[in-house]
Amino acid sequence: MRKVLFAGAALGALTMLGGQASAQRVDAAQPYAPSAGSPTLRTEPGVQVRLAGRYRFFAGAVSQDFDDTATGKTSAVDFLDYARLWPGFDAMAANGLQYGAQLEIRMQDGGAARGNNRGSLIYRRMYGYAATPTMGEIRVGSGQTGAVERMYTGHIMGAIASGLWDGDVPPMIIGSSSNAATYWYSASGGNNQTKIGYFSPRFAGFDFGLSYAPNNGNFGGDAGCSTVGSSCDRLSESSSTVDTLKMRNLMEAMARYRGTLGPVALNVSGGVYFADTVGAMNAAVASENVRLYVLGAQASVAGFTFGGIVTTGQANYASQTFGTGANSNSIVSRSFSGLNPLTTVGDDDDLLTWQVGLSYTTGPYTVGAAYSQNLYEGSQAVASNARDQSLGIGASYTVAPGFSLFAEYLYGRRKEAGVDLTTGTAGNRNNAGDASVFAIGTSFNW
Repeated sequence: MRKVLFAGAALGALTMLGGQASAQRVDAAQPYAPSAGSPTLRTEPGVQVRLAGRYRFFAGAVSQDFDDTATGKTSAVDFLDYARLWPGFDAMAANGLQYGAQLEIRMQDGGAARGNNRGSLIYRRMYGYAATPTMGEIRVGSGQTGAVERMYTGHIMGAIASGLWDGDVPPMIIGSSSNAATYWYSASGGNNQTKIGYFSPRFAGFDFGLSYAPNNGNFGGDAGCSTVGSSCDRLSESSSTVDTLKMRNLMEAMARYRGTLGPVALNVSGGVYFADTVGAMNAAVASENVRLYVLGAQASVAGFTFGGIVTTGQANYASQTFGTGANSNSIVSRSFSGLNPLTTVGDDDDLLTWQVGLSYTTGPYTVGAAYSQNLYEGSQAVASNARDQSLGIGASYTVAPGFSLFAEYLYGRRKEAGVDLTTGTAGNRNNAGDASVFAIGTSFNW
C-alpha cells in the first residue's frame, strides 16, 4: 500500500507539472553538476545541451600504520589523477515546464586495474527531472535524488579544497584500517539507489524534500536475476544471513531553511532516513531496521562560513562477515564500509557522528579546517565500540576560471579495542591505526 500511495502521488505531481505555465526559475530544485556548479535553468523555451568535466592531479606524502609488514613495505610518496564527465541537458517547454537529465561517466576506481583497463569508463550515477516554480521538482534516478544527500547542510569538510577527508586525497591511504573517511549523508556510493524524489518550491525561505527507493538496487534492476537469490534487487526474505543485511523501502524526508539575519546568511536543515531490511527465513539471523536522524546548520558572514552536522540512530559503519557450515550464523569478522544495518545478535549500540568546520574566502583564496568523529558499533562480536577521528586542513586558489590549485593536510585515527583492524577479527593487536597525508594538487573544470 505504501508503494502504491507513493507512486500515485508522484504520478499526480508529474501531471500537475505538465500543466503549469511559468517562465520563472525554480528556486529550490536546481540540477546537479558537481564539476562546475549548478547550471542556470532556462528562462525562455529551448534546450541547452552541456558536457561538464573534471580532471585532477595530486602529489602526496603519506604516513600510516599497517603499511610495513613481513610481506611488503611501501614508500611515502604517491601521485594520483582521475577524470569525470557529466553530459546532460536542461530545457524549458513553451508552457514553462522545465526538464532535463544528467549522466555521470567516470573512470574505474584504482585497485588492481592497470594499463589499458585503467581507462575503462563506467556510468556512476544518473538522473532526470521535471519542475515548475509553483509545483516544485520531481526527480528520478540514482544521482542526487535522495532527500538527505541533496539537502543536508553543515558538512564544511566537503567544501574545503578538494573535500579533505570527503575528497580526493584519502585514496592514497592503503586499506581502510587507518582511513577514517566515512560520511554516510554525502557518500555517492552509498546513496546511489534508484529513487524517486519530490523537492518543493521555496516559501519564505523554507523548502522540503521526500524520496523513496524500494531497495538497494540501481540501474538494471533484476535483469541479472535468473532465479530468486542474493542477486535479486526485489529480494524480501532470505535464508542467508548475509542477505538480511540488505536494505529495503528506503524513505527520506528533509526540511530546510535558507535566509538572512542582518549580514549573516543562514542554512539549517534536518530530517530522517528510514529503511527496512530483508526478512530472515529458516535459521538466518535477522537484521534491525535502519533509523537515522540528521541535523545540520551553517552561517556565513564577511567571507567566513562556520557550521556543523550531527547524525544519530540505529545503523552501523561496519559490514559483517559470517562463518560457514555449523558457524554460518556466527560473526567471524567485519570490514569497514558504508552505512549498514545491525544484526539482532551481539552488541547493537547506535551510531553517532558529528562534525564542525570553519572556512574563509577572500577573492580567489579559500582556507579552512574541519574535525569530525564517528562513534559506532563496529564489530558486534566484541563488547567495545569503534571510533573514527578525522582532522582536515586545506586551502585552494582559483588561478583562472576552471583552473584551481589545492593544498591539504589530513590526519585520521581509527580505533576499536578487541578487534585487529587489519583482519577484522577479534584480537588484542592492531586495535588502533593512524594515518596522515599532505598533498598538493590541481583541478581543471569545464
